[in-house]
Amino acid sequence: MTPQPSQLRRAPLVARSGVDGHSRSRALEPLRRSLRASTGVALLSAALVLGGCGFDYGAAADSPRNECTLADDCLSGTCMDGLCVEPSPEALRVFIEVEPQEDAERIVPLRWRFDPELVVGPSTQDLTLPRGVQVVGQVRVGSLLVPADLVFTRIQEIPAGALDAVRTRTYAEPTNVEVNGSRFETDFVSVLGGGGVYDVSILPTTAPFAPDNLLPPTTANRVVPPLLVRNVTLPSDTSRWELGVDIVDYSTPCTANLRVGCTLMGDVVQANDLGVEVFEDGLQVRAVERETGRTVSSLGITEDGHFAVAVGPDTGPYALLVSAGADRPLFPEVTAEVLYADDGALRVEVPAFPTVVYAGLVESADGVPLADAQVQFSASALLDASSGLEARLTRTVVTGSGAAAGEFELSLVPGVYDVLVTPAGDPTLDPLDDPGLLAQRVTLGADVREVRGQLFVLPRRATFGAQIWTPAGEALGVDVEASPLRRDAAQGSVARYNRAAQASAGPTGWFSLQLDLGLYDVIARPPADSGYPWVLFPEVNVAIPGSTSTRTVDIGMPVPRSGVVRAHDGTPLPGARVTAYVVLPDSQGQRAVAVARTLSDAQGAYRLLLPSHLEPAR
Repeated sequence: MTPQPSQLRRAPLVARSGVDGHSRSRALEPLRRSLRASTGVALLSAALVLGGCGFDYGAAADSPRNECTLADDCLSGTCMDGLCVEPSPEALRVFIEVEPQEDAERIVPLRWRFDPELVVGPSTQDLTLPRGVQVVGQVRVGSLLVPADLVFTRIQEIPAGALDAVRTRTYAEPTNVEVNGSRFETDFVSVLGGGGVYDVSILPTTAPFAPDNLLPPTTANRVVPPLLVRNVTLPSDTSRWELGVDIVDYSTPCTANLRVGCTLMGDVVQANDLGVEVFEDGLQVRAVERETGRTVSSLGITEDGHFAVAVGPDTGPYALLVSAGADRPLFPEVTAEVLYADDGALRVEVPAFPTVVYAGLVESADGVPLADAQVQFSASALLDASSGLEARLTRTVVTGSGAAAGEFELSLVPGVYDVLVTPAGDPTLDPLDDPGLLAQRVTLGADVREVRGQLFVLPRRATFGAQIWTPAGEALGVDVEASPLRRDAAQGSVARYNRAAQASAGPTGWFSLQLDLGLYDVIARPPADSGYPWVLFPEVNVAIPGSTSTRTVDIGMPVPRSGVVRAHDGTPLPGARVTAYVVLPDSQGQRAVAVARTLSDAQGAYRLLLPSHLEPAR
């Protein structure tokens, strides 16, 4: 069963300045620096206590505001439209996202991201959305509706993690809509931006599905593989467009020479303790694309060891992934190459694994047993490469409470495990004693059957604090969020699991975050009506448990980007949420971080206050 290019139907229905800084600002700069140096230490201790408390800084009547009438009103930058702005900022690569409100008079896309551009100063630009196109269509096997999720991912030159994906689901029953003046039976409806290029993923669900009256009812994902239709260009001159996916027959058996668009059949066996091969029941089998990790087949469940899965078209080299359900927690996830015997048979031989009982204790750095901590064991290489198989296992247990606080016990199989210990949140705990994550490696040899008494001691979280100043030397309250980058760093594997954190700063401008080891992007947001930009601390490196790192920061003047949000016909769109993202270089390519946000007013006008610079990474 495969979508044929000729069957992708398209049915259009409706035609359709820069200014020099002031000497006054330069003269006051030494005074501002002196003020920051003399007040920073005195305020730090109070910040570490108050930083985590809620603070409604937007309501403070005496909160600093960035406003001006004349150029001399600005200690830094220049006066523009009642706001002191930075005329010569650090160049930043930025893209803008618009999320309009629903409009009863016209169809608008749910969300639209404009292409990135280099921002080098204040500017004015209207944000005109493309025509909203109502995408309707069918996902069918013959005349039968396939229950499925559809994901429309717009292809753009922005970081992969920021690509816009719109999800929808097929209806339980076909629904009639009007298409080109006549009624049309559709399985789904979604609204996308016209002119965009999309990859469309069709992901069959676990909803009931009966493809043949002669076969017992099953679920859609047991019959139909996930499908991917690439580079679908949505027309921009129509308000409704039809996408039809007609899934053809996959009953032709796969062979060594026919790998896709076919049914892959084989057997899974496992040797028991006596060395006798047993045909396994109830195991889950999928085909997984090697390069992407994408599932490319239907789900097979073994019966007397036998399985059959439908493999989708346009699939790269794949392997078989064999796993068990929750009733067999010690059965590893096994990946096997698709290798046919001389007689054409496909057979996956899974080795038996002995059981290891593992018990331990989790404590804080002060030696206090930690209740309700989560202990996760993950092994990714349980078998030798010469076996031709890959096997991995992940098991999680929660430590006890009361008299058994901090204690845990679980069953594993021999292998090398990465152990991640995550403490439970405790709102009564002193923030400075907040335990962090622990990651370490444990090896269970082939002859090991029991381990007891292992102690896991969690380090303290580190403290990252800062005080935000205006160019006039006033402390500014902010809301702060630390977003973990979760990647390998000098701290080791623990940096892949660091947790997000939030805090607020009161009138002193000091905030304090308790952070795990690893890398973070930290954003500080002043009150929306303050006239000041957000502050971005990119790639904050937390390297030492229990350490304290502080900074004092001049927030600088904003770089405004203003204009009107409009529909494709030029109509202003009030109430649209407008967000600016800065594109940053990254060890894994690029990443996008939000640095400004606003709502368009009743006339559709918006003004984003972009930062004039990013704080140095360190």
